[in-house]
Amino acid sequence: MKSLAVHIILMMALIPFAKSQEAELYLKDTIEDGLIPLVWEYSPDWDLAQIFRKKFDGDNPQFQIIKNISPSQLIYTDTLCTEDASYFMMFFNESDTAISDTIFTDEDDPPPDRLIVDSITVTNENKIRIGWQKSMDTTCRGYIIFNESLKSYDTIFNPNETNYVFPDTLKPKQQTYNFFVIAIDGIVDNQGNYCNSSIGINQTNLQGTTLIKNINYDICAQQTEITFKGYNTNDIEEINQQIEKYYLLRRDTLSGEPMQKVDSSDVVTTFTNSVEPNRTYEYLIRAKLTSDYSEPATSSSARKTITTSQIPQPDQPYIASASVEGRSIELNGIVDSTGFAQGYKLMRHSENEENFERTLDTLSAQTSAWEITDETALPSDKSYFYKLVTIDSCGNDTTESNITRTIHLEINSPDNNTNELSWNHYEGWEAEYDYLVYRYENSGQPAPDKKIIVLDSSRNSYSDNGFPTLPAGQWYYRVKALKKGDNGKPSDSAWSNEAAGSQEAKLRMPNAFKPSSNTHYAFKPVSDFIKQEGYSLKIFNRWGALIFESNTLRKGWEGNHDGEKAPAGTYVYVLQYKNQDNDIIHKKGTVTLIR
Repeated sequence: MKSLAVHIILMMALIPFAKSQEAELYLKDTIEDGLIPLVWEYSPDWDLAQIFRKKFDGDNPQFQIIKNISPSQLIYTDTLCTEDASYFMMFFNESDTAISDTIFTDEDDPPPDRLIVDSITVTNENKIRIGWQKSMDTTCRGYIIFNESLKSYDTIFNPNETNYVFPDTLKPKQQTYNFFVIAIDGIVDNQGNYCNSSIGINQTNLQGTTLIKNINYDICAQQTEITFKGYNTNDIEEINQQIEKYYLLRRDTLSGEPMQKVDSSDVVTTFTNSVEPNRTYEYLIRAKLTSDYSEPATSSSARKTITTSQIPQPDQPYIASASVEGRSIELNGIVDSTGFAQGYKLMRHSENEENFERTLDTLSAQTSAWEITDETALPSDKSYFYKLVTIDSCGNDTTESNITRTIHLEINSPDNNTNELSWNHYEGWEAEYDYLVYRYENSGQPAPDKKIIVLDSSRNSYSDNGFPTLPAGQWYYRVKALKKGDNGKPSDSAWSNEAAGSQEAKLRMPNAFKPSSNTHYAFKPVSDFIKQEGYSLKIFNRWGALIFESNTLRKGWEGNHDGEKAPAGTYVYVLQYKNQDNDIIHKKGTVTLIR
């Protein structure tokens, strides 16, 4: 019940008109809970009535029209809430106006006291529960719960209720939620707002859940790091609610034991907890809350679990081959993609070094088969040793692969039409293998049909003197190691570098020749390893006249001049050619033509 004083006062001088007829306005005798019932006497002469109100809670109070109404209605109920106000009415017809006296109301009903929210916690069923102290205001009609957007979440029309469980649509494991609760006295004004509540609707009143944001498991250190967002109290001054301490609770789900406190702090929002491998742990954070108006309360986060494990050790990596390709070395092999290794690092040292050094960034462990190109090696100068070292999931060097060594081929070419090949043995295979020697004319990958011999793995040299005459005088060689697989079939292979065997140009000129009518015997050099490029043969008679010239090794002088047989006698030849070093060689001499 509200206490309301009613006074009848004279019309204020500020109303800029005079009434032409009398009109009576009253307050109904029974006034309750801020409802202002206005009643008046009805005259059928009036067509329209207007109700004016002036509130006294602003800086410049003025009368304003609050309602156009039919005079025959005889009653209108206004909601005053907590303000003082004055009212008067005006009545109209086509020819006249009447104004009532002004009546004044005095409102003195205070709002309910601020509610004390004990805590907003997450239940074992992963639901949010908010609890508060019951309002002691005798006019309390219930409670409204607001969310962090300051929108009404739900209204509880029970003044004795002290908690509320939110539905399953909220996800307290994934995010925090903030709410506040107000007590209401049940009176609604003309705009649909509750007149009296325990606090204003603003974000400074929000309180929110504790949230475990992340559980990081360090398998190497066998510990967990639990980071969380603390309980939101907003340091509400009126109730002095504070966080006294945070507790970390844990249980081993396999043991069946209840939650146990394992750590506590009043400042940090991160806990580090030692664990054992191959277990499942469930965690929650509990905040202890204190205030000046209630016993200590607690708020728990949603529970989160993590399963620990042991560090798996990968199988030994394997280098299948280390093969020279041009100026690089191609390596390939297999690693254990199921061992959870961080990766593998390739280590290398050359034949004149002892210690392995890292040659490239970490090789990915995502696929079992791998290939690497080492572009920093100098395979034409020397051989290299390689191995792979496993980096386990904790960053430690663990298992190592087999050690492989590339084939470095060298060639010596003595002046006896022989190329002497020698190479170091390939290393890295336990199975038997052969060496295949390839010879070809042009620098580059050898064709399969250029294989000249197959040697067993005990051999690492070969003398090649059966090669055909090559005008350039230079042959290219590569050695291929071929591993024998199941049933004797070849499997992996590894190439050496490419090396060249060079033979010196050899040239012999006859000092006489006799053309034959039966053959096209011609005068030309008898040569080995003479290059076609830059070659020329010129014949001069004894008077110095040029009578023959050829730029092709296959074409010689047949003893003719201008289509006729040249006479017997001595002639001068001038020969030009290039040797293997591309030096231009000139040779001059005489030849006797015999008839």
